[in-house]
Amino acid sequence: MIRRSPKADVVCICILDDNGGMSQRFLGRSAVTLIIMLLLNANRPVPEWQGFSNRPIGFTTRCAARVLSQFGDVVSETGRNPEGGLIRLMLRAAPDTKRSPPVLMAYFDGDANFSSVFMEASNRRVANAVWRGFKRQCGLPHGS
Repeated sequence: MIRRSPKADVVCICILDDNGGMSQRFLGRSAVTLIIMLLLNANRPVPEWQGFSNRPIGFTTRCAARVLSQFGDVVSETGRNPEGGLIRLMLRAAPDTKRSPPVLMAYFDGDANFSSVFMEASNRRVANAVWRGFKRQCGLPHGS
């Protein structure tokens, strides 16, 4: 049964319980819980900038750090992180690296023979310039 709530401009689907009454409260809580779970557990979208190289991960990250340093302060993090790779490089716009949010984050994964990189950015102009530098200087021939 579909019923319009008189207190709000919301249409809700009501389930009849054993007594013939409607359990709107139960359904409302369930719907809110499901929406919150979907938002919290949603996978990240595929990044716009991603590529692969037949070079070691160490070479690729050192080269990428040189390219990023042309655009601002670079901060590096290491350690295995789900969806974050082995090495993460962050480009900060402000000199105070501990307080400013990153403008760009590049995630690297791989081994001695292969490396992959994907990048997320809030500024498309800077990100496109950085990605061109990655492709030109760091040997990322495969990718977008």
